[in-house]
Amino acid sequence: MPRHLRPEQRCRLLSDPGSGHISRRATYQIVITIDDPGQTRWGFEFSPLNQGTCAITNPDSTQVSLSGGNAYVKHTAAGTNAGSAGPMSWSFEWTAPAMPSDTVFFYAAGNGANNNNRASGDYIYTTVAWTVLQDTEPPNAITDLSVSISGADLILTWTNPGDNVGVVDYLLFSSPVAFFSPAGPGFEVVSNPPHAVLNAVGDPAVNHFFNVLARDAAQNLSAPSNYVGELDFGLGR
Repeated sequence: MPRHLRPEQRCRLLSDPGSGHISRRATYQIVITIDDPGQTRWGFEFSPLNQGTCAITNPDSTQVSLSGGNAYVKHTAAGTNAGSAGPMSWSFEWTAPAMPSDTVFFYAAGNGANNNNRASGDYIYTTVAWTVLQDTEPPNAITDLSVSISGADLILTWTNPGDNVGVVDYLLFSSPVAFFSPAGPGFEVVSNPPHAVLNAVGDPAVNHFFNVLARDAAQNLSAPSNYVGELDFGLGR
């Protein structure tokens, strides 16, 4: 059925995060609002183009449909609120994906009708919104940090603990005191294991203890790893 595209956009898309930034895997409420004086029947269609998932919170007025491989949230028959003046709103939930592109685009179209069961006097309103995704999930902690001796050097090894997006480097903390707190500016940035601590063996008066934190591109840090160390009389953990 034909519709007439009105130039002014009267369809608004709102969500919880006022900053325009959202977190991966977090759930937000999406609100679609249409307002056009004189119109008395309403509808909408919304899609994040398969970035994340939508969940219906009011099945009386909203539903999910599939078209062209994309999922769309739209009104139900009861959700058209025939005979009611605007503004008209629908709400549902959207959960951000774990590994999306940096920016998610939301597309919405609204329908304001005059409830005369004909195409005349009905209007379509479109809008596009976007949001930047923030990674707030830290990498997993390293649990297999180990140390060995190679000549006068200590060799530290561990495996990538994994992250929802990816580990980019590691913060290596060291101290002469066992079970120290790995914090503060006194660390060495390591790209990948294994890592050699040069000339650390041979002085019986100096002990060396180590802890490693994984870091991702968003600067999230993992919890501390297990501790390893070099003692006067040998190796310990």
